[in-house]
Amino acid sequence: MTDRSIRFTKTAIEKLALEALRYEVFDSATPGFGIRVSRTGEKTFFLRYRPKSGAQHRRVTLGRFGEVTLDQARSHALKLKGRIVEGADPNSDREKRKAASTMKDLTERFLRDHVEVHCKASTARNYRSQIRDYVLPRLGRLLASEVDPGHVSKLIATFKDRPYQGNRLRALLSKMFRMAEVWGIRPLGSNPCMGVPKYKESKRHRHLGVDELASIGEALDQAEERGDATSEGVLALRLLLLTGCRRGEILNLRWEHVDLEAGALNLPDSKTGAKRVVLAPPAVALLAEAAGQKLSPWVCPGRDLKLPLV
Repeated sequence: MTDRSIRFTKTAIEKLALEALRYEVFDSATPGFGIRVSRTGEKTFFLRYRPKSGAQHRRVTLGRFGEVTLDQARSHALKLKGRIVEGADPNSDREKRKAASTMKDLTERFLRDHVEVHCKASTARNYRSQIRDYVLPRLGRLLASEVDPGHVSKLIATFKDRPYQGNRLRALLSKMFRMAEVWGIRPLGSNPCMGVPKYKESKRHRHLGVDELASIGEALDQAEERGDATSEGVLALRLLLLTGCRRGEILNLRWEHVDLEAGALNLPDSKTGAKRVVLAPPAVALLAEAAGQKLSPWVCPGRDLKLPLV
C-alpha cells in the first residue's frame, strides 16, 4: 500500500479529517516524518525509521499536535534522523531513558551530582536560584535532548537590560549541557549554548569620596543607635568599606583568619583561592575592638552564634 503524503503545514494538518479507522500521513518534505490520526481525531507526530542494524522499520512518537508545534516536531525528527545515521536507535531501552530526561530531571541531577560535590556553598545557592527563577519556568518541560540554540537564545534575550546576569545564566546552562553530554543524555558536541553570543560587559569603576565615606559612617552610627541595624551587620559593612573584600569573604570570616599582630586577614578560600589581605590601621582598630567582645567563631555572627551573618 502506498504511503499517503502531503506537504505538512499547520493548516493542512488541521484539515485532516476523521475516518472510520486510524490512518497515517507522511510529510512529503521530510522522509519518515508523519502524523497519525486516531478515530477520535487525535493527531500525533511520529518518525518512521530503519535502524542501522538492519531491523524492520520502527516508529518513535514525537508528541501530540497542539501540545507541540509542527516546527518543534519536525526539528526533533531531523535530530533523531541524524542520530540514527550515526547508529543510535531511539527505541532501544538506553535511548528511551535518554529521551525521557526532561530539563527538570537534568537540573536535579546537575545540582545533586555536580554542584553539591564540586561547588562552593555560595555558588550552589546562586545556581539553585537561577534554575528556580529562570531555567525551569522557561525550559523545565522540554526534553533535555531537544533543547536547541533557539531555546537558549530566546531565554538569554530576555536579559538584554541585565547583561551581567544574562552571561552568568548562559554560563550555567553551558556547564549543565556539558554534564548532560558526559552523562550520555545528549550527544557529544551538541551543547546548545555554542553559537549563542555573550553580552558585552563594560567594567565600571566608582570610588567613594571622603564626604561620601563620612556620610556612610554617620548613617551607620545612627542606624545602630536607633536599633535599625545589628552591631554585627554594621561591623560587616564597615569591614567591606575598609578592606575592599568581597561580601562572602567578610560574612564568612572567622577569628582564626584574623592576624591582628600582623594587621592582616588570611583568607583560606576566597573566590580566587587562598589569599592574604593587608589591613589599614582603621580596619585593625575596628577588629581589635570587636575581638574584645567576641562570643562566636565568626567575626560577624548571625542570630545563632554558631552560624555566620547572612
